[in-house]
Parts: sequence; structure tokens; C-alpha cells
Amino acid sequence: DVKVARLKNVYASEGDGAISDLLQIELGGEGATVKVDNLAEPIVFDIPFDYDPTLEAGYDPGIRTGTCYNRSQVLSFDCDVPTTFDCGESREVTLPDGSTMTFEAPVYSGDGVPLDVTVTCPAKTAACSFWDNATSSWSSDGCAVVASTASGVTCACTHLTDF
Repeated sequence: DVKVARLKNVYASEGDGAISDLLQIELGGEGATVKVDNLAEPIVFDIPFDYDPTLEAGYDPGIRTGTCYNRSQVLSFDCDVPTTFDCGESREVTLPDGSTMTFEAPVYSGDGVPLDVTVTCPAKTAACSFWDNATSSWSSDGCAVVASTASGVTCACTHLTDF
């Protein structure tokens, strides 16, 4: 027997990017579940989710700007994918003439010129991930994306679990 259940994603948390319901796939019979792991050939399956225009091909996530007034700041940007910038790290930039220059935010607010920051927001991508109980986090070990659209992803995995 094959059991496929679409459940509320109890593992998702704000900012982890998990936007689909939980898809649970089990094999078994007569009340017993068979562990499916380390397959030589992957099982291919689709995970549908609500249409997300940010997953459309050609979608431009845009750029955001901020200012580091001191090195203790961490800037958070309102990108589709959670994005931060640590003002405490120095940045080496290559100039048009090929030379490099290091930029740093002031140690304290008002102690030097603030550092203006421009970030390119990362694009969202569909993933084939499962909940790994051992690490209490999402993992993609043994899985690969075969295809994706703005409303679903096709996965190839060498095991079955909660996707």
C-alpha cells in the first residue's frame, strides 16, 4: 500500500522559507510501515503549493538599501528571502581600475562616516527538503529538484519521509 497525506506543515517557522503543506509518503501493508531509504533509483513525485509569483522565471527580487551607523548593527532587509547584513564585518571592494579598497562601518555611532549598503535580494527557489528529526531542521540529503514552477516542485528522492 502507498499512503500519501497532505498535512499542515507543523515544522515550518517564520523565515525558514517553507511555503508548502507537508507531504507525507509511506509504503506498507497490513498495518506495518516499510522504511524506504538509500534507494539506487530515486522515487519521483510532485509537491503542489499555492501559486507564488516570486517563483516565476524572470522574477526580479530587487535591491534594498540601508545604512550602517556602527559595527554592532545587523541590518534586516524586507526581501522575499530573509536577508541581513552584518555591519561589524569589513568589506573588500574591487574598484573599476582593478585596485581594492576595504570599507568598514564606524565603531560607534557618530564616530566617522556611516556606511551606505546596497544589497541585491536573493531570489526564492523551490527545494525538495524533508524534516530531519535528528537535527530538527530541514534537509535535502538524498533529494534533488527535477523541475519547478510557481505552483509546485517535482522531486527525486532516494528515501521517503515528511516533505
